[in-house]
Amino acid sequence: MSKTTMLVWVIVILVVLNITTVVTYHYIQRETSVEQESLLIMSEGKRLTGSQFRHILNFDNEQMDSFRKENRHFQPRFRHIIYSIDSLKSEMFTELQQADMDSVVLDSLAAQIGLLHADLKRETILFYIRIKAVCNQEQQAKLKTVFSPLFTAESAQGEVMERLGKHKRVKE
Repeated sequence: MSKTTMLVWVIVILVVLNITTVVTYHYIQRETSVEQESLLIMSEGKRLTGSQFRHILNFDNEQMDSFRKENRHFQPRFRHIIYSIDSLKSEMFTELQQADMDSVVLDSLAAQIGLLHADLKRETILFYIRIKAVCNQEQQAKLKTVFSPLFTAESAQGEVMERLGKHKRVKE
């Protein structure tokens, strides 16, 4: 094999390697952006993403841009509140395991969790209102269906509580 042929093959291999690297980079960027668009609304046990919102609500490009903008504002706040609630719940469980658990501490933790939960609902409400504002009538009806698990007893926890309630016997 001549030196020129060898160099051509090296160049071809380097070009293929570069193309593979660029494609991989763009694929990872796309996957990361989809994950960042992910909205923690459990609808039928699934996390909804921005692309699913586009599909379910039939968003056009302008509506999708509005969704992304609002979601970028909502997600960090949402995650911070959820993290705080989870941390307090963990602290509460640790306190419950103590032989000499302090009911004042437990009550304080419960109150803090309640306040954070109220903050979470407020953030969710604002997000919903902002997304609803860019929707037409048909999309608003679909948006209602998407968000209903967060506000009705039809959520997963609500279904469990509802089933538990059906098995209770009422003494007369």
